[in-house]
Amino acid sequence: MKKLYRHELDCDRTMKFVKDNLTEINALSIELLNLIDFKSGAFFTLLPEGSDLERLHEFKGGVY
Repeated sequence: MKKLYRHELDCDRTMKFVKDNLTEINALSIELLNLIDFKSGAFFTLLPEGSDLERLHEFKGGVY
């Protein structure tokens, strides 16, 4: 099994993606956006060594 490494994501860019994809989707998503204090934590991803970090914030690539 490959070892995974934590990489923090830019908060503003990640929050925009989260809001764009959860706003007015369903009642649960709307409520989560209202209840969670996103400023008290950090967004991160786990990637194997050698991952292309220049594409770290290309979120749309994984959305279907």
